[in-house]
Amino acid sequence: MAAERAADVRVGSRGTGPATLVGFDSAADLAEEAKDSHRSVPRAIAEPVVAASVLGLLFLTTLTVAIEDVPRISGDGSPVAAIIHDHLDGAAERVLLVLITFAGLLTFYRESLTTEPGGRDAFGD
Repeated sequence: MAAERAADVRVGSRGTGPATLVGFDSAADLAEEAKDSHRSVPRAIAEPVVAASVLGLLFLTTLTVAIEDVPRISGDGSPVAAIIHDHLDGAAERVLLVLITFAGLLTFYRESLTTEPGGRDAFGD
């Protein structure tokens, strides 16, 4: 059961890395499409970085406070999944994984929209 839960979290969380690494630079890629780009693009780059930092710190602080048995969590193959499993029932745990997966899919969708203007520029449209 623990291995299955860890695999579910790993599959569900694959989208979170790309979301934090590529999300903020989409604004820079689309700068030519923006109105008042001298003001809007720097804000569009900085605001997601600040938001991701604050939310990430809040998430990590919440996880840290929620640890009840440090040696058991430290020895677990997927400590985040173990902490979530300790505090959420099966339905809430699955909803959280679905939301994480959905966020990852939105990241890929957003990046596909980002590549369209670049492709259009390369082909002279």
